Amino acid sequence: STTIRFTPAVSGKAVLSVHNVLGEIVATLFDGVAEARRMQEVTFDASGLPSGVYVAALVSDGQRIVKKMMLLK
Repeated sequence: STTIRFTPAVSGKAVLSVHNVLGEIVATLFDGVAEARRMQEVTFDASGLPSGVYVAALVSDGQRIVKKMMLLK
């Protein structure tokens, strides 16, 4: 497992999801209202997923931030 932290610039709905290389959502880690300038912390437990490349996508305030992750077992 790993911890993912994010701090939105403005308050509002935020969705943090993890996708496989095919673009399929394999986990939704956060789906709710996030307060501006307050760090959110979620744990991603990938124990049920195979090794490979995954993408964490944060959608908040009309913006999408994407980070690539490599899972090795």
